[in-house]
Amino acid sequence: MMNKVTEKLGIEKPIIQGPLFWLTNAEMIAAVSNAGGMGTLGINAGQYPTDTSKSHNQTFENMQREIQKTKALTKKPFGINLIFAPDPDKDAFTGRMIELMAKEKVAAAVIYATKPISRWFNELHNSRQSCGNIFCSSICG
Repeated sequence: MMNKVTEKLGIEKPIIQGPLFWLTNAEMIAAVSNAGGMGTLGINAGQYPTDTSKSHNQTFENMQREIQKTKALTKKPFGINLIFAPDPDKDAFTGRMIELMAKEKVAAAVIYATKPISRWFNELHNSRQSCGNIFCSSICG
């Protein structure tokens, strides 16, 4: 079933699996993507609630590991979850995640934010131009 969503994201079926925070892991994301949808790693992917990191460095390292595992399991597009803090000057995490997305050539970002943050959208846009990435976003709050 081809439509604008499937064409833009490079997927076969218009299904974008929600990030689900720690409930996701590389195996789940690869299964969704291999079935034709867009799998999305949650921010604490591959961890369980008791293991969920409170450290930005540990969360970043875990995400990098899950991205690499996912890439080993599928050649299909998948995404990661980004959560924008309201004040980008106090957000030590989002910029690193956007850089990681570009480095690992992750196809999409599912974004949770209470308001649009132009700084992060500009970085995503610049990353998209250099890596060919496509981003889907939603503003909640």
